[in-house]
Amino acid sequence: MPYTIFPSEDNQYIIINITGELNWEVALNYTVESHKLGKQLATDKFLVDLTSVQNTESVLDNYSNIREGMHHPDINLHACVALLASPDDHSHDFVETVSRNTGYDLTIFRDKDKAIQHLVAVKEIL
Repeated sequence: MPYTIFPSEDNQYIIINITGELNWEVALNYTVESHKLGKQLATDKFLVDLTSVQNTESVLDNYSNIREGMHHPDINLHACVALLASPDDHSHDFVETVSRNTGYDLTIFRDKDKAIQHLVAVKEIL
């Protein structure tokens, strides 16, 4: 499996570590799985560690997948998502733009501590 999903030590957010290839199918799968876990643990905060992968999807595919593909019944559209990317990796930037323009609370961070501070500061919606 190209990712792992587990709660933070304090159960305030869910951590998703991507270790293999990142494409839309993988992203949809980890999103659905992590959001199901988030529902079980009553959290809508997610830290997605992308520091070892780059986004290889085209701009058009990223746009279409986010605009049309996020309407899965197990995806919490009100979730707060912090994407953690490597400092020199900007392959995920368009995903942030489209997500925010679509109304999703998704922010890219390049510092893990800042990403966690952001998630902890957000009030739970669930």
